[in-house]
Amino acid sequence: MTRSLHDAADDEALLALLAAAPGAPPRGVSALVRESLADRTAFSIEALTVTLPGREQRLLRKDFARSQLPAAGRRRRACREIAVYRDLLPGKALGTAAYHGSIWDEEHGRFWLVLEYVPGQRLELFDHWLLAAAWLGRLQRAFAGSSAPASLEQHDARFFRATAEIAHKQVLRCVPSAAPRLRAVVDSLAPVVELWAAQPRTLVHGSYRQQNILVDANAAPPRICPIDWEHAAWGAPLYDLAFLTAGLGTTKTTRLLDAYRTAAASNGVDTPPAAEALAIVRSFQLFKLLRSLTRARRWGYAEATVIQLVTLAEEARRGLAI
Repeated sequence: MTRSLHDAADDEALLALLAAAPGAPPRGVSALVRESLADRTAFSIEALTVTLPGREQRLLRKDFARSQLPAAGRRRRACREIAVYRDLLPGKALGTAAYHGSIWDEEHGRFWLVLEYVPGQRLELFDHWLLAAAWLGRLQRAFAGSSAPASLEQHDARFFRATAEIAHKQVLRCVPSAAPRLRAVVDSLAPVVELWAAQPRTLVHGSYRQQNILVDANAAPPRICPIDWEHAAWGAPLYDLAFLTAGLGTTKTTRLLDAYRTAAASNGVDTPPAAEALAIVRSFQLFKLLRSLTRARRWGYAEATVIQLVTLAEEARRGLAI
């Protein structure tokens, strides 16, 4: 057995997992090489090269036990992402990484997710951003008419209000002088929360940002592969568009929204008129700012960063017509 890391017990656990995976060859794996990857993720990531009869296969292992996040946060993220890959995405033909198994072993502290290794680069070219926006139309078609999974957080009014209150508490602890300004924003949110809670529901990625979208440009057409489903939820169709378009000007945001609406329509998914959709996206961009502030203390935001986020939240709230 070949391995690049020292933990033989982990190797044995991985071999057992791979042997039990659907479609595993009867003669199993003859060699396993593990390689740590430097990645922009909160968790440890390894590339696995497994030698099977007559071929090699590349896989990816995500280790939820290795992280600087608090234990409760690690557990929530792990449960969500494993559930998405295991229970929701298989069979949907969305180009997401194929699920190869998971381990939830409290005794040995192993909390792993094993996936297809998807080649590609992080989202960069704007033409690929357009494809990523259109991909959301396919996602929503795949889950049209589905019931809310019990494993996922529900983006209801309580969720939105709670997030806003946590953001205020974090600002109060980190930069008390900025807290009254954010308090004014939070106190004005009742009609906005009503708008958010009134949206139809679908599977949302939850953090559909440039860093969390791989593009395999060698595929034809290019393969869009969202990764890191740790914030997956049952929420509004336009929620993910707000994350994809955050920080972009009106021209690019409109183009991305048009690409999404065109793809959604071609997949039989209803969308609001363009102007209404843009207003909803802008409103969720305000929520994205509030969510960022909920991490202010845990991630050690500088005072200037907190003040900047509060200022952006004020500007975003003033830009809404409700």
